[in-house]
Amino acid sequence: MKPNLLAGLIALSLAGCMTPAVLRDPSTGEIVQCLATGAFPIINQQQCIAAHEDMGWIRTTGAEARRASQQQLAQRNTEVTAAIEECRGARMRGELKSYAEAAQCTNVRIRAVNQSASYPFMDLVDLAAAVRLADAEKVDKHQMSEAEAALHVAQVKSQLIDQARRRILEAKAVDIQARTAQTQADALEVQARAAQAEAQAAQEQVRLQERQLQMQSPQSTLRPPIICQQMGSFTQCN
Repeated sequence: MKPNLLAGLIALSLAGCMTPAVLRDPSTGEIVQCLATGAFPIINQQQCIAAHEDMGWIRTTGAEARRASQQQLAQRNTEVTAAIEECRGARMRGELKSYAEAAQCTNVRIRAVNQSASYPFMDLVDLAAAVRLADAEKVDKHQMSEAEAALHVAQVKSQLIDQARRRILEAKAVDIQARTAQTQADALEVQARAAQAEAQAAQEQVRLQERQLQMQSPQSTLRPPIICQQMGSFTQCN
């Protein structure tokens, strides 16, 4: 097996066997994996790790990252529930004069909580806020009961959560496809380099064989030129 091809196959083998490095952004809880890919898997993985550590990310494990993510989600849900209850309590105490005012109070606080947690789908948060406010206005106009409004908002939130999940799965699918394509491209590059090396080796072998044939062929015998002299009526050639 050619050296270049062997090196490429070893690199691809290492890329498939090495454990991904997991890093977490302590400020947002976002998780990233640095994979050993490409023709130089170890170098590529170390560069990925160094780049994220320079931005303040910390090394962790998959289990620790999941626990941190679950804790962050639980904290966010707790803060959202507290915001809803506080605004509802303010309405019941007469501090807020209508359901619409309570909905606006809730929306502002929920948005702040999600922004603080770096929630990636703020458009879905805003959509839920718009539905909450619209239903609250209907309750104020006696077009909908408070229970009906709460049910409708819960149904919309469930749909938006499903939408967020679909987005995450689609993003993961695209990421997997990109990594697969990169791995295939790296493999093709290794094959191309190996083929080029083989072609160069074959060309050099042909040149070597040509030189050997030239060295083995008999040398041509050089004959002295024929010289003729005129001596009277006779011509003598040596």
